[in-house]
Amino acid sequence: MTKALQNNPERNTEILAHIPAGHWANPSELMGTMVFLASRASDYVTGVTVPVDGGYLLR
Repeated sequence: MTKALQNNPERNTEILAHIPAGHWANPSELMGTMVFLASRASDYVTGVTVPVDGGYLLR
């Protein structure tokens, strides 16, 4: 879904400057949250949004 932005040099630079992690996510970086939410460990988690965005929302 982000390939067009990543391939646009101007937008890519702007977005990367806004991500504290300094890079676009690799699928492996999303797995921990997905495994947690699919596991019994998250049984009592309800009604929340878990941003997995490298800190993008912090800025």
